[in-house]
Amino acid sequence: MDALDAAVAAYARGFEADPRDSYPGVNLLALLACRRRPEDIERIEELAPVVAFAVARHGGLGARDYWALATIVEISTLRGRETEGRRALSAALELEPEGWMAATTADNLELLSPVLPLLGRPVGWVADAIEALRSHR
Repeated sequence: MDALDAAVAAYARGFEADPRDSYPGVNLLALLACRRRPEDIERIEELAPVVAFAVARHGGLGARDYWALATIVEISTLRGRETEGRRALSAALELEPEGWMAATTADNLELLSPVLPLLGRPVGWVADAIEALRSHR
């Protein structure tokens, strides 16, 4: 088992242990996107709504927590929900995150971008989001 497979397995165990916790869920989705196996694409489709529900329990778009909003941006990307993703991005940037926080979210979106065509999701707005996050100071 290589490192990526081990990480997928670990985050899957973490999310299965408590599906109310969006942290292992969003990281599992990102790792599945990186691995890009056909079964991973199916699993992303199955798990994205569950992870979205988990983060919604923490305030959703009304959250005052950067990481909750960044998670919504990432899940919206995978679910093809541009309007929701843009709203979450705007709310996240209004919280004036530190540069490393915005850079981390941009990095995550760059990891997700190659899988979007496989999911039939739009990619243009994601490039805009990455640019907004990278230029945030």
